[in-house]
Amino acid sequence: MTDFNQKLHQAFSLLRGNPLTKQSARQSVDICNEALSILPGHPAFLWVLSDAVKVFGDYGRSELLKRQAMAIDAQIPQKLGISYDYLPHGYATPNLMQCPGWNADSVADSTVTDDTLDRLHQLHCEPNILGFDRPNETRELFAMSPKMYGQFALLAFGYVFSRCLLTLEKDTISFLDWGGGAGQYYQHIRELFPDLDIDYHCKDVPKLVARGAALNASASFYEDDDICFQRDYDFILISGALQYVKDWKEPLRKAVSSGCKNIFITRLTATDTGSFWMRQYAYDSFWMTEIININELISLMKDLGYELKREFVLESCIYMVGAPAWWVSGLWFQAAPETVSLFNEALSELF
Repeated sequence: MTDFNQKLHQAFSLLRGNPLTKQSARQSVDICNEALSILPGHPAFLWVLSDAVKVFGDYGRSELLKRQAMAIDAQIPQKLGISYDYLPHGYATPNLMQCPGWNADSVADSTVTDDTLDRLHQLHCEPNILGFDRPNETRELFAMSPKMYGQFALLAFGYVFSRCLLTLEKDTISFLDWGGGAGQYYQHIRELFPDLDIDYHCKDVPKLVARGAALNASASFYEDDDICFQRDYDFILISGALQYVKDWKEPLRKAVSSGCKNIFITRLTATDTGSFWMRQYAYDSFWMTEIININELISLMKDLGYELKREFVLESCIYMVGAPAWWVSGLWFQAAPETVSLFNEALSELF
């Protein structure tokens, strides 16, 4: 198994090379094919092979290779069937297809089932691996996958939330999970902080909210920003969500207006060059994803009265043919002292 881990890492690293060349893509294809001759149908190698064939096809402008990549994708379990298209013109792309987005039955069916929370609990309860990202993952798939950021993301969240709890002298913590799907993080919180009393709130698209409300009777779910931001929160989590909004600045302004002192924006697709767009495919759906200029985001939060407390890199640079380098980031923002004073003055006027 160690040899195959090394081969997988080598194949994946070749596709992250700078510059990415036709030769490196060919080498990655050969490594994956060799491994798949011994481990037929292995999802992680299929996943890397699909991307390598796409890169090789793009260099040769080969429609045959692209069709072969689509055939490979069809063999990959949905949990790994994720791919991207670089769209330099974003929403201005000519003949841009209407994106079904996250509010699709296929997304809800693939990510949420009646036993989702039970399976997450079984996966995360001590002494199991902390970091399984979805309830349909296994130890072997987790160990062989080149993407380990599920574990990094949970550990980063645990660090940030623990630090915040030290300053909150309250029996019950009000928590908003903006873009939180069906409330999977509610289960994560209860596993990481089993003795904590959480007043959990979640905002997302209607189909995921409906699933979440059916699974989490003790939580509150919202489809509308204006409603969920009518109250204040002790902590706001925005995980893997901000990049899917056409104007990501608007929800941040609303989050700040709620008076929350701690905002953790994580699983953010980020770059330090100009923002750009890609189209992301998964769960038999696709949607627009912005790679957000991290410096622009930090500057906006500063203008809104928040300081960057800690930054995390959850996954290193990810290749995409023709696009600038990007990565997955986490940013913990805390209200500046003068902003906290304004919050307190507003509260004193209310009570």
